[in-house]
Amino acid sequence: MPTGRLRPATPDDAAQILQLSAALGYSLCSEAEQRQRLVTLQHSDRDQIWVYETESRLQGWIHFFQALRVASDSFIEIGGLVVSEDSRRQGIGQKLVQQAAEEAHKQQTTLRVRCNDKRKATHQFYLSCGFSADKVQQVFRLTI
Repeated sequence: MPTGRLRPATPDDAAQILQLSAALGYSLCSEAEQRQRLVTLQHSDRDQIWVYETESRLQGWIHFFQALRVASDSFIEIGGLVVSEDSRRQGIGQKLVQQAAEEAHKQQTTLRVRCNDKRKATHQFYLSCGFSADKVQQVFRLTI
């Protein structure tokens, strides 16, 4: 793994998070919007965003949050994870997932992630991190 450090994201990471996110096809917004999202999430009691940085360059990021449900126990869910294409298979993704797993352990709950059915390599990544496939579901959207 490249020598780097894991740290909480800051609003100053907005441009690099956008750049990393574009590679996986995440919906893009302006840098100002991304910065505002980071500020909002930074002040949330349930959300955390961490980055892996080498020499002032972000190699990856993870967003995870405490998911609360009325009919079941709460859990930690990974809302997004991206590692730069040139930094994959070097342990960075596993290190980011481990940060979320530590939070789940601290809260004495489980860690979950939803993954697009098309991303077969990503499924293998999560299996290699110790996850097991739990269920298949569809996502429905109502545009208002």
